[in-house]
Amino acid sequence: MPHYNLAFVLAVWLASVVWSAPAPASFEPSCQPNESCWPTEAEWQAFNASIGGHLIPVIHPGQQCFPGAHLDLPKCLVYESSMFFTEYRSSEPALTTYSNWMSCGDSSLVCPTLPVVNLVPQLLGVCKAGNIPAYAVVVLSADDVSKAVVFAKQHRLAVNIKNTGHDLMGRNTSPNSLTLWTHKMTDHRVVKNFQPEQCPDASYKGPAMTMAAGVKFEAAFQTAQKSNVNIIGPFYPGIGTVGGWMQGSGYGVLSNTFGVASDLALEYKVVLADGSLVVANECQHPDLFWALRGGGGGTFGVVVEATAKVIEGPLHLQGVMLKVLALDLRGLMLAWSEQAERLADDGWSSYNLLYPEGIEFYFANAKLTKEEGDASFQKFVDAISKFVIIKFKFSEEYDNYLPYSNEQTIKRDYFAGFAFSIGTRLMPRSQFKTPQSREELIDTYISGMSRQKPLNIIVPDVIVTVNTPIRDDGGAAAYNPRWRKEGLWLMDYVTIWIDGVATNSDTHEYNKAIGDAATKLGAITHGGPISYSNEADYNISDWQTAFWGEHYPRLLDIKHKYDPDMLFRCWKCVGWTEEMAERDPKFKCYKTF
Repeated sequence: MPHYNLAFVLAVWLASVVWSAPAPASFEPSCQPNESCWPTEAEWQAFNASIGGHLIPVIHPGQQCFPGAHLDLPKCLVYESSMFFTEYRSSEPALTTYSNWMSCGDSSLVCPTLPVVNLVPQLLGVCKAGNIPAYAVVVLSADDVSKAVVFAKQHRLAVNIKNTGHDLMGRNTSPNSLTLWTHKMTDHRVVKNFQPEQCPDASYKGPAMTMAAGVKFEAAFQTAQKSNVNIIGPFYPGIGTVGGWMQGSGYGVLSNTFGVASDLALEYKVVLADGSLVVANECQHPDLFWALRGGGGGTFGVVVEATAKVIEGPLHLQGVMLKVLALDLRGLMLAWSEQAERLADDGWSSYNLLYPEGIEFYFANAKLTKEEGDASFQKFVDAISKFVIIKFKFSEEYDNYLPYSNEQTIKRDYFAGFAFSIGTRLMPRSQFKTPQSREELIDTYISGMSRQKPLNIIVPDVIVTVNTPIRDDGGAAAYNPRWRKEGLWLMDYVTIWIDGVATNSDTHEYNKAIGDAATKLGAITHGGPISYSNEADYNISDWQTAFWGEHYPRLLDIKHKYDPDMLFRCWKCVGWTEEMAERDPKFKCYKTF
């Protein structure tokens, strides 16, 4: 665990204080195709030539199913048979993981198709462009990014940064924009003795993994296993390693024992808004390094490579799956909440799916021996036993994270292409101290479970154990310091629906219900609401303090220093304003959700 030394913390402070960050330039909305600032065809062609032909027009693959210039029945059938799979959607620059972020305007549908009747092209209906970019750069190098950033700045183009398309606030797509698609940058390697560049006094020197911007965790986990190391990763292996997940803190099964992803970041290579490529670590651009360790993705620059600490040698990882039928859901959750601090302190992390009729628990522990783990977990089972009927229990030990991930993590990430809305609040330890505060927490959460939502039986809400072993390191990471010091349960509300089944009015109500339920949780949170910037309701009103707390002013100064013209602007990221939501066409589709 890298515990950053006083010199690094002082360097971050000096970079923020001694260097006077410029005030942001007056806000200019992104350029649109009907404006003179929009590139001419010749300018697009010249830019394409400068990056080796890596510029592509972005076409929704569903257009291949509709009459017109793009009608292609064989490709249409590929799309219709693959549109609900994450792997396919992540390989298409036009597609996001969840389809609701692609709609815009008076229709909730974008190129509606009928996968049930795959042989029938969509001869009726209209395929709308929706919330997708005009062009994408298939990024293969930092030089591609640098040239794209300069071109976008010259023409005031809206810019998106996209790898797999998982962003749960739709920040990786926007209309009439230029996407930097990093998906093809898949180089990664384990470095046995990593030394941060030009940083002889770095607080950590040792094994690490260096990853380009398009690497997914399924590949990183495999490489780590081959090298007999482990890397902190999410519950879903299809997520990218170095984008919003890592830069937005990034929790996973091993975070309870080793910290979140931002804690373990050692170095970034970043293309800034002026097109320059810089290294950010403890010694070079330490303020930028601090901001990238939890300040959110797509905000301070384009990260083309990141290096993170890995855990050496075999793990002693115990995984336990427990599925129960609830005889009394409130009683079950109260008994569980009474055990919450003890379970966390014993080293248990968990990802848990809450259905109206019961809970699926996915627990993991990399701290205790098998015997200690069995005894610790049995206390939990005993505590909830009178409220449940146990349907299934499975326990196994693993010496590496990959086999655990293959066997015990939730597989729903393999499916996508539906609309998805989420709202979260992080609950501090103080919420679990008294019977009264636990009852208030559980009663508030259960009331939110009864909100309006489709597919109620098959779509669970979620509670995740997200505490870290680091209580205070002097502020060496940018994410909300209350998460580090107090965080225990991340409580999520989740709603999914199928585009075309729900009307625009329905969609609005689903999103509103999610936001209202999460807001009620925030209202009872001791010390004020805390949320996770990667999994928040897009209408969250107190996002600056919920995501970053007391760190937000410093993050804003760093944003103004490295991106004074706000080239890298995204929804409720550092530097975003309500004026942007009103005036910038980049964000116009959010008004229709």
